[in-house]
Amino acid sequence: MVTFGMQENLTPNLLFIDGLTRCGKSIFSPLIGTFEETEQIRFFNLIEQIVPAIEVNAINVDLAKSLIRTQLNEFVYDMKLSRNANFRPNDQTSVYNHPHADEYEARLRKDEGDNIIEEIRQSNSVVPIMLHDAMASIESYLRLDLTFKLIEIYRHPIDLIQSQYKRGWGSRFGYDPRSFTLTTTKNGSLYPWYAIGYESEWNSFSELERTVWMTLTLLDKSIKNHRALSDSRNFLTIKFEDLVTTPIPVISYVSDFIGKRPTEHTWNTLKASNIPRQLDQKLRSKTFDLFSKEIRGDLRTPLVQLVADYESNCFGVPHCL
Repeated sequence: MVTFGMQENLTPNLLFIDGLTRCGKSIFSPLIGTFEETEQIRFFNLIEQIVPAIEVNAINVDLAKSLIRTQLNEFVYDMKLSRNANFRPNDQTSVYNHPHADEYEARLRKDEGDNIIEEIRQSNSVVPIMLHDAMASIESYLRLDLTFKLIEIYRHPIDLIQSQYKRGWGSRFGYDPRSFTLTTTKNGSLYPWYAIGYESEWNSFSELERTVWMTLTLLDKSIKNHRALSDSRNFLTIKFEDLVTTPIPVISYVSDFIGKRPTEHTWNTLKASNIPRQLDQKLRSKTFDLFSKEIRGDLRTPLVQLVADYESNCFGVPHCL
C-alpha cells in the first residue's frame, strides 16, 4: 500500500475567507489585501473539490493531505513570481485591486529557483484565499493538517436567499458549466454534492425552494460545526450587516485577529464600496413575507427559526461581534 508523504509547509500564514455564496465575501475580501503585509485575495479551487470528496469518503485522506500540501506550496511559489497572477483589471482577484500592484508586476522579472523558496520561508505575509461553504465541512479541512486562520462571514438568511435566487442558484446546477461546485449524478441528473440522499426532494422543489433548501442545509451544517469547534481561537466571525453599517469596529476586530494593521487603502476601499451605508429592513420584511407564501411548510418553519436565531444572537456561534 502506498504511503503519501507531506512536504515542508510553505504556507503557514494562510487566511481563509469563508461563507455561503452571496454572503458578502466579494465586498469584504478586497479589504484584506489593503492591510499591511497581506497578499491579494485569490481562489484555490482544488481544495473546494477535494474536501467534499473527503466528506463522502470518496478519497484517501493521506492522499488528499499530500496533494493539498504540494499544490499549496506550488501556489505560493508561483505567487512570488506572479505566475498565474490575475491581471484582468475588473476581476475581484486582479492584482490591480491590490494597493501594491507594481510589486506583482516586478515579480514577473524575478529569476525563479531556490532564492524564491528562501524568500517564502522568510516572509511574514498573510496569504488570503476565498472559500465557499468551508465551515459546513470544517472537520474535513482540519484533517488536512493545514496551518490557517479563518474568517467566517454570515449574512441575514433572507438577504442571502434573495441574492442567491436572483443569481439563479436554484436552477444552475446541471445546466451551467460556470457552477463549479462538485456535483454527483443519479439517474442521469446532476446534483450539488451536499444533496446526496435528497435527490427526490431536490427534483420536487421549485427554483426558489431549492435556493431556500440549499441555504438551510449549508447553514445548518455550518452553525453546528461552528458551535462545536473545540478550539475557536483561529476562527473569527463577522456579520455582513456590521461590515457595511459600522465598519470601523469590524476593521479593528480583523486587524487584531490577523496581526496586521489597516492602511489608508483600507479606508479608501471602504469608501469605494459605499461603506458605511444603511440597509433596507422594510424591503427585507416584504421579501420574507413573499418567500413564506411561496415555499412549502417543511421549508418555511425552519427558515422562520433560522431568521430568529440570526437576529437574536448570530446563530449562537463564537466570536461574533
